[in-house]
Amino acid sequence: MDSSNNFILINVNLLSHYEVDQIQINQDQLDLGAIHVMGGLIEKIYRGDEYKSLIDNGYIGGVDVIDGDGKLILPGLTDPQVHLREPGFEYKEDIESGLMSALKGGYTDVVCMPNTKPVIDNEKTIKHIYQRSSDLGLANVYPTASVTIGQEGVETVDFKNLFDKGAIAFTDDGLGIQKDEVIDRAFKELSALQVPLLDHAQCEELSAGGVIHPHKFDDEERNPFYDPRSEEKHVIRGCELSLKYKTPYHVLHISTIGSLNAIKEFKQKGAPVTCEVTPHHLLLNVDDIFSVPKSMRPNFKMNPPLRGRGDMFACQEALIDGTIDMISTDHAPHSKKEKLNGFTEAPFGIIGLETALPLMVTYFVKPGKITYGRLIELMKYKPNQLFKLPIHTIIEGNLATFLLVDHLNSRKYEKSEILSKSKNSPFLNRELTGFVSKTFVKGGIKYADK
Repeated sequence: MDSSNNFILINVNLLSHYEVDQIQINQDQLDLGAIHVMGGLIEKIYRGDEYKSLIDNGYIGGVDVIDGDGKLILPGLTDPQVHLREPGFEYKEDIESGLMSALKGGYTDVVCMPNTKPVIDNEKTIKHIYQRSSDLGLANVYPTASVTIGQEGVETVDFKNLFDKGAIAFTDDGLGIQKDEVIDRAFKELSALQVPLLDHAQCEELSAGGVIHPHKFDDEERNPFYDPRSEEKHVIRGCELSLKYKTPYHVLHISTIGSLNAIKEFKQKGAPVTCEVTPHHLLLNVDDIFSVPKSMRPNFKMNPPLRGRGDMFACQEALIDGTIDMISTDHAPHSKKEKLNGFTEAPFGIIGLETALPLMVTYFVKPGKITYGRLIELMKYKPNQLFKLPIHTIIEGNLATFLLVDHLNSRKYEKSEILSKSKNSPFLNRELTGFVSKTFVKGGIKYADK
């Protein structure tokens, strides 16, 4: 799908600023203009009608002209938590299908989790992920490695060696680290490297095999409850260790009021803590599980589970007031067969790469709760800063890696269009605005809608 790396993209809406230190998070200003790309780099950004006379007079020649049809330019997004499933679970997803799904959703950088088979706790698997993504030439993939060998929660990995080999952070995501002495040792060793520890906060003594948030509905399956204190206990533990050792600590898929209060408290104390939230924890709650037929309910099962309405609204408020640092999808594909096992037995997890941006545009930007500037901060700049990744924002001289987003028109998200191998989304048939029309990576069109 690659096009020429030399083109001018005309008739597009541009934000007034894209620079990290100048992005406008309180008010958006859009200008019609054009972007001239040469050799995969942004040669010139035109605002207003200046580019029209240049084309008419032949000053910009020998390039393709692409009409942006008034759509919005955004930088390529970064997802801090994706399960690509390769190696070992390619029947759910592989790197190629996962990256095609990512590009469709506007993600040009993804951070993949280590709960593969084998677990990413060794140099060979890290090398495989980098090599595979390089060979594909789609989006950039940055692997994390596990905190403990085999994600068994007992013996910590050789952090420095795996960091030197390309692991950008460490996590046992999918599992909480149960032994206090193990996570204490991890925080202490990672402090010297100043590499983030990403925490799937779950105290198994409190979650106790639960699969659903406590509720008052008549649940025929009698699914066991998942106590929210399970998350909160480990978040508080992680914040305390972060303050003690000054180790960057990042809470994955935060979901409860108590966890958010802990983040606020320890940020004020000066601990280097950050957190992310998923669109599904922002927009859905346990009530929604019982609003759909039983056959669809497994697509509403994830870990942490959908919480109460109060938790959902608290996450929304924390997103708006700045407590929450970034958006993740926690894209967790599963096969159709697995998700047909009924709510109790179906695996945790839903897909999310293709819907995160339109969900955020529809429910937060369009109603005026946040700006596009704040959206870019949440979905690009903050993740890249956490992982110390290059920020290829939209300025002259940078790589032409950006999105063309239909920010005005809405349509339904349909199962037939999903590029992931898995279809386990709770947002099917939802009317949304903000789908990606084209994704450019280094000047090449890596995704274009139909």
